[in-house]
Amino acid sequence: MKGERTKPGQILELKLSDLVNKEIAIKIHSDVLNCDIWFCGTEKMASLVKEEDPQAVIYSIKELIKLVELEPDVEEIRAIHNIKAIFPSSKIILGD
Repeated sequence: MKGERTKPGQILELKLSDLVNKEIAIKIHSDVLNCDIWFCGTEKMASLVKEEDPQAVIYSIKELIKLVELEPDVEEIRAIHNIKAIFPSSKIILGD
């Protein structure tokens, strides 16, 4: 998936709602996970990423928000990521 390159600091200016409203997908490299991960604002963007890179591990905006709420430590982040890598359709959910 080829898109526009960001400028240094540009991602910091994005709001989560921008990822949804503008149908944006962001690929970042995680030093903690030692791999690239994707944040996709919509299912449409997630499908486009998966179409181009079937091995991509994708986090939705809802999942990103839930991760922040969970405040996982490094080992928990790795465990969550490994599950998402093994089970590509898995989602992070919290009980209500």
